[in-house]
Amino acid sequence: MNFVVGHDISVKGVKYLVLGSILYKDRQQGDEWEEYRLRNSNDESEWWLSFDTGNDEYEMSFMVGRSRPPAGFSRVDSGTQVVRIRYGSVDVDNGETARYETWEDAAGVHTFSVERWSDGTEYSRGMYVERGDIQDLGPSPDVKDASKFRSDKSGASGCSIVACICIVAVVSVRLLLMIPSKSEYETDVCSLLDRDSTYTVVEEASDASQPDVKTYATSYSVDVASNYIIQKLEGYVRNVRENDDKQTVALLTDNEYILVYKDAGEDGLGVDEERNDVEGSTKTPATGSEDAAPDDGAQAPEDASAQDSASAESTTEAATAETADSETNGERTLVQVSSRKYAYTTDRRPYHARHSSYLWYRRFYRAIAYAGDKESFKGTESSYSHYTGETAIDSATTSSYESYANSIRQESMGTKRSSDGGTSYGK
Repeated sequence: MNFVVGHDISVKGVKYLVLGSILYKDRQQGDEWEEYRLRNSNDESEWWLSFDTGNDEYEMSFMVGRSRPPAGFSRVDSGTQVVRIRYGSVDVDNGETARYETWEDAAGVHTFSVERWSDGTEYSRGMYVERGDIQDLGPSPDVKDASKFRSDKSGASGCSIVACICIVAVVSVRLLLMIPSKSEYETDVCSLLDRDSTYTVVEEASDASQPDVKTYATSYSVDVASNYIIQKLEGYVRNVRENDDKQTVALLTDNEYILVYKDAGEDGLGVDEERNDVEGSTKTPATGSEDAAPDDGAQAPEDASAQDSASAESTTEAATAETADSETNGERTLVQVSSRKYAYTTDRRPYHARHSSYLWYRRFYRAIAYAGDKESFKGTESSYSHYTGETAIDSATTSSYESYANSIRQESMGTKRSSDGGTSYGK
């Protein structure tokens, strides 16, 4: 499978422009594989398509900030890669080398890769795709001037550079902020997901009475979907945290609240609904007063330790009950996108969310966003009037999501750089 620089290709229904390519060889084993630097035609994000025809493996991935392999991943390959031939807009020289490691999850679907180049280390995440998901669409109609798309480096270890046939795509205004709204509530995240065929609106979740929330389904893992959103928002993610269950990630921007979580199915909400008594939010109507006493004489936990113990016990029970259905309902990830005002005013459980995901949804907002939004939404009834769940989040450690969001934010403040040496994934 060989693609021409300057052509459009389709991967799982999403169109990409081929910007450049690299042919690698493993110094010890002698294996060769190719990688293509791609630009998403919808939002101009950068991806890499890697394939090893010998092993019939095809992989789509994107760069992330400094991080470690996710829990449950194991190393499947490592070695030293050498750049044999490069075309178009890629930031490597012929003869350049890097140490690489490739990791996979237990299902052999998702990947994590590390490349150690002489000028820095790169980290990437991705997933394998089927050969049938990839199509060559031919020369891109957006190509205007072939002379403008040159390789990022010149001179290659004494080797003559292969003639550059890569072309530059027309400079376009960021679609992320310019796409007209399609519904009453259309945000940056909604507009980018609406344009990506790998995300579909879950029709069952639509509710005319709740115009400030949309829920999407995707085959990507929680990890890949979360990093995808962080990457696309280019520095606008203010806070992001992962729940201990490793199945739920909450992201906050200035105007939105996004929850990425595993689909638990209609009957997979986990456990007994009375577990909501831990925080009392779904059974007690909001009154608009944070200090109002709970209805029916109910008393809050006597102290913080009792409160934490009750919530921790509930979360543990929920996680145990959810393990049994993880195999049957673990294929789909859901993404709820809402306004922060929606999160402030409703205690509604996210569509098909496990109880542990719901607890994290409430806890993260209460700890991170509530105080500021209380000032912004004065006069509006709050769903946290009788909230008795946990109100703090440990900030002593930094997760890989926070590290990635910080790196994206810092990068967005300066000049965007291309990949320093591609993003290869071994084989």
